[in-house]
Amino acid sequence: MGSQLRFRHLTTEHGLSHNIANNIVQDPWGFIWIATFDGLNRYDGYTFRTFRHDPKDPTSLSSSFIRAMTIDADGYLWIATVAGLNKFDPRTETAVRFQPQPDNANSLGFEFVTAIYVDHRGDLWVGGVGQVDHFKNRTETFVHYGHDPEKPTSIGPGQVHSICQDEGGKLWFGNRGGGG
Repeated sequence: MGSQLRFRHLTTEHGLSHNIANNIVQDPWGFIWIATFDGLNRYDGYTFRTFRHDPKDPTSLSSSFIRAMTIDADGYLWIATVAGLNKFDPRTETAVRFQPQPDNANSLGFEFVTAIYVDHRGDLWVGGVGQVDHFKNRTETFVHYGHDPEKPTSIGPGQVHSICQDEGGKLWFGNRGGGG
C-alpha cells in the first residue's frame, strides 16, 4: 500500500491574496510563487508577500488578475494578465510590462494573455484568443500567429489555455472555444 499523503491548506486566512490559485512555480532561491485573481504571492514557507498592480507605479504588474505564469532559466517570472504580459524580477521586485502598441508591429499582439510557455531554446510563447505570439528574447520582439479561417493550418479560433513542447521540439497549443 502507498504512503499516505498529507495536505496543508493555505488560504486568505493565512495571507494568500485570493483563494483561487491559477499557477504555482518555485524559483531558484526556493520561494513559491502563486498566481491568483488578486495578485502575485510569494511564499517563503511561513508568510506571504503580495505584489499587485499599482496605477502610480510603472514597475508594478500591469494587472492583479493573473491568468498564468512561468519561470525562465534566469529566474525571471513571466506573468500573463488580462492587461498584458509582465517580466517580473524577483531580485528587484519590479516588472517590465509588455502591452500592445498599435504603431509597433513587433509589440505584443493582444492584451488579454491566457497562456505562457518557455520553450527549449528559452524563447517565450504567449497565448490569447485566436492568436499565439512568439517572443524572441534576443531581439525583444513578438512574432504573431493568428487564426485565419481561410487557412486550416493556422491556429484555432478559441482561447489558448495551455502550451507545451514535446521531446521532438514540436509545440502544442490547447484551446477552448474551437480549434482543439
